[in-house]
Amino acid sequence: MNYQDAQYREEQYQQKLEQAQGSLAEGEPQTALYLAEDLLEQRALDVEVLNLCAVAATNLGDTAKAGALFEKALLLEPGNGAVHHN
Repeated sequence: MNYQDAQYREEQYQQKLEQAQGSLAEGEPQTALYLAEDLLEQRALDVEVLNLCAVAATNLGDTAKAGALFEKALLLEPGNGAVHHN
C-alpha cells in the first residue's frame, strides 16, 4: 500500500467515525453501534471507538456488552478520561 492509499483509508475511517458519533448525538444508537463495530473490525484496539460502542450499547440497554467494552477500553488506556466519564 502506498502513501496515498493509506491516506485515503485513514480519511474513510475518520469519516465513518464522525458518522457514528453523529448518529449517537442524534439519538440513533443502533446506527452508531453498527458503524462503530465496523470500525472495530479494522482497528480492534481503538479506545475511542470502543468507548463509542460502549455508549451506544448503554443507550440500547445492553449493559453486559457496554460493560465489556468499557472494561476493554480501560485496560488499553487506564487513564482515559472519556472512558472514565462514561
